[in-house]
Amino acid sequence: MATTKRVKVNTRPVAANYADADETIIEFTSPDGLGGLISFRPVAGGLMLVHLYRLDPQVIVSVQETQS
Repeated sequence: MATTKRVKVNTRPVAANYADADETIIEFTSPDGLGGLISFRPVAGGLMLVHLYRLDPQVIVSVQETQS
């Protein structure tokens, strides 16, 4: 049976050393080396800010439309 390579998620990347106290940063890397960072931060009003950054140019981000 063939082994399937998966995306790796690092919950303690170097970038986390620079996160604010209320911020969580994770890093993701695909088997071919593409990846980026994702930051999670609660904001006023019970909302959550999710910020994707340092993405490789070949990474495509898709967001589901919000339901009204």
